[in-house]
Amino acid sequence: TNIQVTDYFASGTINDQQILAIILATTTGGSGRFYDLYLFNEDNNSLSYADHTPLGDRIKISWVAITDNLVKVSLTSHREGTAMSSKPNLPLVKSFIFANRKLSAPKQPKAATTKATPPPANLAGKIFYWQSSLYGNDTQESPDVPADYSITFNPDWTLAIQSDCNKTSGLFGLKDSKITIKPNLPLKSCGEHSLSPVFIRDLTDAVNVIFQKDNLYIDLIYDSGTLILTTRL
Repeated sequence: TNIQVTDYFASGTINDQQILAIILATTTGGSGRFYDLYLFNEDNNSLSYADHTPLGDRIKISWVAITDNLVKVSLTSHREGTAMSSKPNLPLVKSFIFANRKLSAPKQPKAATTKATPPPANLAGKIFYWQSSLYGNDTQESPDVPADYSITFNPDWTLAIQSDCNKTSGLFGLKDSKITIKPNLPLKSCGEHSLSPVFIRDLTDAVNVIFQKDNLYIDLIYDSGTLILTTRL
């Protein structure tokens, strides 16, 4: 086993504690390379181990940062159904809370809703097509055929979702600008180059929504990006 310190690290303050975040890479003799995020407390020019969490195997790291009381890691992983030997092609920003010397993922806020109250008119019964997703690491995903990726917000707070070869239902909630989208899973693989896993992931990561004419701008959890939907093809 060989453990190496990578070039990716960040120093900052979380809950008035000075923290150092470092990404280590581990190889065990096989073809895989495993990455882990390690956190240390900094005090009087000395370091004390706090906690660590795995990030994945054979991924590509872009940056690590400590901001907004969170540890954020930008990386590129593999889409579902993609061979691990291929180049990583799924951009992600993972965020972690550090509290009581433990790393954990933040819980996604839930939007409360009452079935007796219908969704707003600019949402209810309309079909929205995926235009693009813009991510915080300056990457984006856009479908070649937007008609293959759509979401319908039904008046009874249910969903109809078309995600490439997948058709599924689900539920959604809305409170002020907060939105929760819960597709029914699991879904089948639509092929190596399909964006179905990306579309479903971004829908699931929705936290805030802004209506603008025919478009929906949906902020993703952890400030990782914006999902753009439109009623126009």
